[in-house]
Amino acid sequence: MPTPNPPPPPAGSSCYGGLCIPSRTWVARPYHTDFAPGNGAAVLGIAPGSRLLRWAQWPATGEWFENGGVGPNTIDNRGVPVGSYYYFWAYNVVTDTWRKVGEPCGDGNGVGGIFPGGRNEFGWIWDSNRSKFWFLPGYQLFQTHDTCSPDGIYGAVMTYDPISGQWAVPTVDPNPFKVANINAQLPKNGVYDPATDSVWRAGAGVEGVVFQVLHLATGHWDTYPIPCATNLPNDGISIQGPCASGNAYINSTDLGFEQLAFDPVNRKIYAIDPLYHRLFQFDMNTHTATIKATPPLPDATHPCFGTNGKCQDFTWVYFDTVNNVLLYPFFQSHANSRPILLIYHPDADTWERDAMYQPEGLTVRGNNGFFDPIHNVMITYGGLFSGIAPACAGPDGGPSDGDYDPNLHYFFLYRYGNGK
Repeated sequence: MPTPNPPPPPAGSSCYGGLCIPSRTWVARPYHTDFAPGNGAAVLGIAPGSRLLRWAQWPATGEWFENGGVGPNTIDNRGVPVGSYYYFWAYNVVTDTWRKVGEPCGDGNGVGGIFPGGRNEFGWIWDSNRSKFWFLPGYQLFQTHDTCSPDGIYGAVMTYDPISGQWAVPTVDPNPFKVANINAQLPKNGVYDPATDSVWRAGAGVEGVVFQVLHLATGHWDTYPIPCATNLPNDGISIQGPCASGNAYINSTDLGFEQLAFDPVNRKIYAIDPLYHRLFQFDMNTHTATIKATPPLPDATHPCFGTNGKCQDFTWVYFDTVNNVLLYPFFQSHANSRPILLIYHPDADTWERDAMYQPEGLTVRGNNGFFDPIHNVMITYGGLFSGIAPACAGPDGGPSDGDYDPNLHYFFLYRYGNGK
């Protein structure tokens, strides 16, 4: 059956790569494909939900390859969706269609071979130099419901060829990251820098806040501890500590669970401090960090203020390379997946808050996502049900594990503007 033509653009829309949507508007799309990320199966009565999904784009087709995370994306031997540790999928933003890329066990063709096991939280990036995806271990959860024999590989950097469907293990030096538990505490993020042909990651090791760089051509690592920021803002949070005068101590936070945003033109990496809710800007040339203007939250009593770590593991930021702004859909938690979009302007060091306009009056949902530079669109995806309730019982009738959400029916597209 041929791929259907995309619908005509709505009034006031602009088009990028065939995707025509209006700006400053949250466009709803329904979940519709059984067992695709965030979606259960209607025949089983399973409501959708997901978290921690990892996304990377294949430029040749414009598809986004979703890999890992948690949600009812796979099927165990009872025919029940249980998690996304082995499947992964490709999504076409223009045609709104999903295709299953891999089977639960074996390579992308489902014919055996090697593959990374227990894909939960990790770095997942597109390498434009070799035209391959890279998988960089962060946290791999050993198989529970899913049964693969033999199981996948754990703890190894791997590549995936979307044309052949084959995984491979490249030659890479042992990771020098110094942590107590190398399987659980490796960075769970990554961005690819084509200018240096390297992957950049951030985490917290025994040295404190660390950026590390994997040079893909050689397989060698560089590590850059960043205990201090180069400025000391009067934000009521930052302190000098043991740092030099005029610098702020940042070694008490942890970026290992947070997602990174990459500005390739100005060679900056952005991350949200999940403990003190500050915006960090990391200079890839000087290997220094600066604290930028504080992201605005609804009020100062929000649990993300302070040192309780309530924002850890769900700060997702995307650099909009079309409009040169940083998009920060503030997800209050994985369970309360109702984002507020905050927009940072690097040229002015200021924030604005989006009006969250949704034409049908729907509540915008999502707890992960991506910015697509080909189609000039951000997508927020996934959601969970807050708390355990009978309507949210687990697939075998037992208590819910929180990965099912009877109120989640849509994901959302957002275009900030048409470039500047």
